[in-house]
Amino acid sequence: MITAILPLMIPVLSLFTSLSFLGIMSVFIVLAVAVIAVFPLLMEVGNEEYLPF
Repeated sequence: MITAILPLMIPVLSLFTSLSFLGIMSVFIVLAVAVIAVFPLLMEVGNEEYLPF
C-alpha cells in the first residue's frame, strides 16, 4: 500500500517544493526591488533633514 503511494507522492512533493521555492524567490525579489526603490529616497530625506552637511 505504502509502496504504491510513494511514486505518486514524489511529483507532488517536488511540485510543492518548487512552488514554495518560487514563492520565496518572488518575495525576495519584491523586497529587493522595494529596498532599491526606497533607499535613495531615504538617503535624500536623511541627508536633508538629519545630517548637517
